[in-house]
Amino acid sequence: MKQKEVGFPVPIRHWLKDELYDWSVRLIQESPTDYLFNKAQIMKLLENHVNNKADTSRKLWTILTFMI
Repeated sequence: MKQKEVGFPVPIRHWLKDELYDWSVRLIQESPTDYLFNKAQIMKLLENHVNNKADTSRKLWTILTFMI
C-alpha cells in the first residue's frame, strides 16, 4: 500500500515568537521596502502573533521572505 507523501512541517509559528523574533523586527525595520509595505502594520501583525491574539505566521513569513 502506497502512502500519500507528507510535507515536512516547519514550526515557523513558534520560531517567530522566539528564535526569529529579533531577526524579524530588524528585517522589517531595515528592509528598503517602505514604498511597498506599511511597516507599522507589519509590526502590528508580528506583535499580535507574539501576544497570541492571532496566528499571522503565514502572512508574516511571506512578507519576511519577500523583504529578504
